[in-house]
Amino acid sequence: MTALVLSVVDEVKGSRQWRACGKLWVASLLLPVVRGGLSEVELPAATKPMLGENPDLKANGRARLHQFAREHTRSAGWVILADADCLALRNLDHLVSGKSELLVARSGKRCDPGFVAVRGERLGEYLELVEVLGLEGVVGSGKFSVGDFERGEVLRAGDLAVTVEDLANAAVVHFGGLKPEMNQKLAFAFHMMAVYGDKDGLFFDMLES
Repeated sequence: MTALVLSVVDEVKGSRQWRACGKLWVASLLLPVVRGGLSEVELPAATKPMLGENPDLKANGRARLHQFAREHTRSAGWVILADADCLALRNLDHLVSGKSELLVARSGKRCDPGFVAVRGERLGEYLELVEVLGLEGVVGSGKFSVGDFERGEVLRAGDLAVTVEDLANAAVVHFGGLKPEMNQKLAFAFHMMAVYGDKDGLFFDMLES
């Protein structure tokens, strides 16, 4: 089953590492299977969505992503809302399956708002609720049938319990929670490992030295 993947890369001062991660994210989506339909949309610089006090929307252009999804996305299938500092190491199609309406990745005891899949027909309702309740609130509201991505398939690099081997075996890695410079270095290393079949982690060792 395929899905529409949406991400926003903000072109703002001090966002060099963020833009670099965004380019790697796009490149990684094209790697596992050659696919068409990749589009880039330039958002007006004047677009400044209301953030309120919701921490789930304050980080990494997530509010602009949600605004774009609300105004421009019409999909009957799955929609994946992803921060630009994610990286696909394998095809994503197997992640969006089952009868759930909302799929989340667990990061410790919390859900990771940086990588979420929503049924297209419930997207508008989800975006309205998450702005008020945050992801944890939406999950606990009972308004959606909620499922988890397959265990170990979507991981957050900043989790203390996650090892380098775990990350290398995941389908998607979210580098949120780390310093921007570290995000960029790790994303580059793991992308090169995937591109060149570097199972021994040579690129990772080079960055550590």
